[in-house]
Amino acid sequence: MGRWCHASAHRTSRFLRGEIHGLNTAFGLEEADLYEMRQCQGTVASAIFGNYDIMQQSEKISTFSKDIVCFMFLDEETEAAIKKISTVDNTKRIGLWRVVVVHNLPYPDPTAFVKVPKLLLHRLFPDVRYSLWIDGKLKLVKDPYQLLEIFLWRKNVRLAISRHYRHFDVLEEVEANKSGGKYDNASIDNQIEFYKREGLIHYSSAKFLITSDVPEGCVIIGEHIPITNLFTCLWFNEVDRSTSRDQLSFSAARSKIRSRVLFDN
Repeated sequence: MGRWCHASAHRTSRFLRGEIHGLNTAFGLEEADLYEMRQCQGTVASAIFGNYDIMQQSEKISTFSKDIVCFMFLDEETEAAIKKISTVDNTKRIGLWRVVVVHNLPYPDPTAFVKVPKLLLHRLFPDVRYSLWIDGKLKLVKDPYQLLEIFLWRKNVRLAISRHYRHFDVLEEVEANKSGGKYDNASIDNQIEFYKREGLIHYSSAKFLITSDVPEGCVIIGEHIPITNLFTCLWFNEVDRSTSRDQLSFSAARSKIRSRVLFDN
């Protein structure tokens, strides 16, 4: 995938090409924003594209945690809508959120290009060690350091992803996506038939240690190390190659990485 991850899709390499990631590309960021992002050691990130959600302000954030910059990625349409009801100050902030406006979006579907910051935070923030992603519809009501402590440090794990509240089986999630009109059915069918040929089967207790094949994905807490960076790159590649429904491609990316490296669930 250009110089961000390895991928074959032409559109992917197109929007990631450039001397500096995000500068003069089809996921275009302003130099001032890129500079501030490169200074980060830890970040909370979210995004709203297509004016789809209402920006939520975080609560119960400690004074210590306020040093972690919270970045909200917006497209121009969402920025214009937010400015009608909120004021962006001279530091480009609305509350705790540091607003970053993205230009030259690489996909026609807002649910697709939100996956760039969601799954490629390690590329957008090259010096960050830990990151917390929350979907734009959510409000952060727990201190970020407490979340790191609860989900990563106590358990000695490197990546935590919210599990789907109802489905554990990809094939059940497929039917829910199709009946809900989440994406065109033919594209979903093509994606899943490909995964079946690659070995996708129904979820069952026989998949010992694996608690689910379907993430909710609205919260991702991670340490930026090679194995987690590789996993999210593989996951993004699946989204880029097929449909933007990342719940459908999660287990395929996980299977690919587990087949090649020692990777705990």
